[in-house]
Amino acid sequence: MKNASYNFLDQFFAHLTTLDLSPNTVSAYRIDMADFGKWFVDTNGREMTPTDVTSIDLRDYQGYLQTVRGLKPVTVTAV
Repeated sequence: MKNASYNFLDQFFAHLTTLDLSPNTVSAYRIDMADFGKWFVDTNGREMTPTDVTSIDLRDYQGYLQTVRGLKPVTVTAV
């Protein structure tokens, strides 16, 4: 996740630090977003920007987490 998505994510994570969240929570969000970004690039062949992500992408990613990564549905819903 570089370019436009990188700038957007930097702003998002900077905002998270202003909230009353634990550093572990922010770190977990960062890891989850990096994983989703990699999946998006691998699936769509291009870098992700926030306006590119659709509800279909999110549903497909949840399916990927369950079928390929073997995560339980309750875990995927929490992600």
